[in-house]
Amino acid sequence: MEQYQRFQNQLVANLKALKDNTSLTILKNNILGRVVILLALSSYSYSFTVTIYDTGFCPKDLKLKNKNIEILPTVDYTNSVKIDCNRDASSQRLHGQKVAQTFIDNLKVKGKIKIRPTIVFDSAKKQSAKYWHRAFSDSNNSNIAIIAAGLPFKGVAPNIPMRTNTIFVSQGKYGRGIKKDHKLWPQELAKKFSNIIIIGGHYPRTKFDKGYPDKRALYKREANYYFPDRAENINFTGSSYSVAYAAAKAVNLCYRKRIKMEHCLDLAKKELDWDYPLKVNTY
Repeated sequence: MEQYQRFQNQLVANLKALKDNTSLTILKNNILGRVVILLALSSYSYSFTVTIYDTGFCPKDLKLKNKNIEILPTVDYTNSVKIDCNRDASSQRLHGQKVAQTFIDNLKVKGKIKIRPTIVFDSAKKQSAKYWHRAFSDSNNSNIAIIAAGLPFKGVAPNIPMRTNTIFVSQGKYGRGIKKDHKLWPQELAKKFSNIIIIGGHYPRTKFDKGYPDKRALYKREANYYFPDRAENINFTGSSYSVAYAAAKAVNLCYRKRIKMEHCLDLAKKELDWDYPLKVNTY
């Protein structure tokens, strides 16, 4: 009986040791697994991609603030545009170039930013629903889009698939083929899609006045935010400047943060005191 008891005690001790060793092995495996994950995360390089839909670009002429800004190959959804960067430098053909440079100039983050120049205006500097449909049907993985334009229409909005990333779009103004009774795509869809953020432009406040919006601007009341429409020593004005500036501001506020990009500008908004009967969120 005594021998049986010793055997039973030894068996219990062996089982306990086996259990302890198994637990230790599991613990070691868990620790090693976490170390592998941490090493993988430390080697993972986060990047943020911005698509700019516009007229044309000369990527090599963009002045980059740091080596972490990468310009991706230009995509031309019209399959028609050929640009002479010297001849077209001051023309409307390179409106997109100015938008891209304004965005870059106002970036403050040091992390990786990829910019995808995208052309939706053809060789005659005309846009169409067909070009926009091609562009918005493409499955690029941009975090945000910048559109300093709008496709004019009357009646029903053109049947163009809507993207799910945050879209910063200028409010637009009548002139250059846009009439007072025109609606603009995608601006008109902002009521339906919360990822479309309309950016208005206002003349900056001076010591002589409180600032004011462009009288020819469209979507004054629908604009989510207003930003200055110009800067000193910059030969580029209007809500096209404003939307590029606003997009950079949003990236500065929310780069790598767990917040939807369409809510980023809410983090620093204030009410503008200006000589105009409209209360807006602005900067």
